[in-house]
Amino acid sequence: MKKIFKNGFIQRLIFLIICIFILSGILLKYNYYPSDEMLRINDKALKSKIKSFYLYTPDKEKLNAWYFKAESGKPTVIFCHGDAGNISEFQELAKNLTDDGNGLLMLDYRGFGLSSGQPSEKGVYTDLETAVNYLKNKEHIDENKIILWGYSFGGAVVAETALHYNFKGVILHSTFTNAKEMRVFELERLFNIKNKPIWNFLIRSLITCLPLDQKYDTKSKISKIESPLLITHDLHDRVVPVEMSYKLIKSNSKAQSFISETGSHGDFNRIQSRVLLFIKSLK
Repeated sequence: MKKIFKNGFIQRLIFLIICIFILSGILLKYNYYPSDEMLRINDKALKSKIKSFYLYTPDKEKLNAWYFKAESGKPTVIFCHGDAGNISEFQELAKNLTDDGNGLLMLDYRGFGLSSGQPSEKGVYTDLETAVNYLKNKEHIDENKIILWGYSFGGAVVAETALHYNFKGVILHSTFTNAKEMRVFELERLFNIKNKPIWNFLIRSLITCLPLDQKYDTKSKISKIESPLLITHDLHDRVVPVEMSYKLIKSNSKAQSFISETGSHGDFNRIQSRVLLFIKSLK
């Protein structure tokens, strides 16, 4: 009997371990939604200013990029978009930034737009590092003249790179705290259990104990960013909850913050105006 019980226990334990690893692959896999469909540029003035070219990473990936040269005395912004689409979807942002004389470098991560490869956490960090090095080595722009702007997922990419340089400024726009907390939020929303404590506890416990290979842990890096920092979010964001920005703001006492009471996750209107003010304030 003891032998049967022991064998049965071992079988159940093995089954449980297998289930955990299967679930971890499903629940904790970071999903990307790239598009290779480049939108047409209808604004002739904007089109005339774009230098469209490829950046080449140390691991041999080819990144599609747009570059707008800054006017004399103006900084250059590197814009990192979210985990969907491509740079062609941010033409209005490009126009507003460059009309103000700022330089701008927009890049598609590996696997996005016309870029080669497949996205991964290590890979997208390398992509942004490549963009920074291009500005420093090819355009001869000092890092204290460079501003990083990360939107949504792009904020997690920016937070990593911001640890290693003394940038003129860093902007985290509608950024999540980390991949695990983001997955908890998505599951709570999917199963409508945000206000059900028992289910909420079970989901959080499950996600917390599962292994995760792509962490995108923005929250752990915020306090270490020494560059001037602006954290922005829309109050009614339904894609990334504003509570995550509140946590990020709390993690860096020097950070400036702006929470827009109107708009949604993809609404740049008020936040873009605040970003332009932040850029102008930097010395």
